[in-house]
Amino acid sequence: MDKMNRELQLQDGITSLNPKDQQTQELRASRKTAADMYLSGASLEDIHKALEPKTLIDPATKVPQHYHEFLKAFDQSEADKLPPHRDCDHEIELQPGTTPPHGPLYGMSQDELLVLRKFLQENLDKGFIRASTSPAASPVLFAKKPGGGLRFCVDYRALNAITIKNSYPLPLIQETLCRIQDAYNEMRG
Repeated sequence: MDKMNRELQLQDGITSLNPKDQQTQELRASRKTAADMYLSGASLEDIHKALEPKTLIDPATKVPQHYHEFLKAFDQSEADKLPPHRDCDHEIELQPGTTPPHGPLYGMSQDELLVLRKFLQENLDKGFIRASTSPAASPVLFAKKPGGGLRFCVDYRALNAITIKNSYPLPLIQETLCRIQDAYNEMRG
């Protein structure tokens, strides 16, 4: 870096660091999307919280006594399984002439990569995810959770930009509630 001329040598040549310079503004704009998604650097506390093993809580101690017949619904082993496969499969339709995007990995610290590796291994072991040979890929990043720790996020903006949007009207909740407000009284007779 040349401090006198305030220039920085990058892979694609010399770039001025003058904030009013057009090239600097373009560089900032091109880097903005990744920086916007990466909310803030993860603190060591967040990383340690994400890496520490989760303690299993016995649901019988937390669920009220009169719901104990439904304890199986709160069992962690049930939560770690996928539901059975249903008859219909859903497909993401892309606009004609487009190909699925392949985004780069956002920059992560060594500790964040450890958290990523732990997340991937846990979900591979549970069967929630599998190794893919698809040409499509979306970058991942971590956002801080309000209570500490890290939330795994996937940046699907590039995929969403080329997806054919569903165009069916959704019902207005207020209108639906008005229609059924007297239904209970009519059923009672």
